[in-house]
Amino acid sequence: SQKTMAEVPGLAARPRPRLELPGPRKACPAKIWDPVFAWMLWILHVLVEVFSLAHEFYQRAYRLAFPRNYTLKKLPKNIGFAIDSRLTASLHISHVLHFCVQHNIRRISLYDMEGELASRHESIAREFSTSHDGTVTVRVGEKEYRAVRGDVDLKTVENEDNFDDKNGVQLEFLSAQLGEEVMSDALKRYCKEQWPKERKANFNLKGQHLNKGCKLVPDLIISIGKHFSLKGFPAWLIRTAELGHIKTIYDVNSDLSRALEVYDKSIQRHGA
Repeated sequence: SQKTMAEVPGLAARPRPRLELPGPRKACPAKIWDPVFAWMLWILHVLVEVFSLAHEFYQRAYRLAFPRNYTLKKLPKNIGFAIDSRLTASLHISHVLHFCVQHNIRRISLYDMEGELASRHESIAREFSTSHDGTVTVRVGEKEYRAVRGDVDLKTVENEDNFDDKNGVQLEFLSAQLGEEVMSDALKRYCKEQWPKERKANFNLKGQHLNKGCKLVPDLIISIGKHFSLKGFPAWLIRTAELGHIKTIYDVNSDLSRALEVYDKSIQRHGA
């Protein structure tokens, strides 16, 4: 006879399997804190940015409200500005040039890596010379011309010793590409001079070859931008220059005066 499951020994004691539906999963603690940490970092970033802006605004307001009179004794004869390409459109170049002239600095180099200033050399020369009494000699690569009272004569100046005007200003535009072209042309000139005379050329470039492309050698180079950078700046112009840095220019007279004050207080002259 057939036996039921209850009559089979040992089988009735076994519990029947129950089908249980999976319940909600418990959240991982790490996943809970991830968005919290993200919000905390974002709030911290916002606070730092607000503090930085407030600090810059305070410095600007303080300098404008309480202008300082700078007494500068030692000033560079040649000065260079390495300007961040992001500031070339907003920075008033003519104000910077007038500041240099007021301090009797009449040999000025303007550099930006992308060459945006060099592409606007004619308009900058015209704007600056309109309000300047003397002659402005402009140099872009090997091209050199003059501007007087807003009248720009693009005819290349042949006389190299053209700085006879006591009120004259020499203005040179530089860029990374112009620096490469000057170096390449200098090598070609040197090889043409030395190769016929010597069987083995000695590649020891002299200043006379490089100066045909970059005439002004700055005593002080001021980097203008959020970060200090001289990337692409012609290296042979840096070797004897002292370096300065300005994050941004709110007030030309105050900010540049502070940069010149550092140069004035420098005891050891690293330049030639």
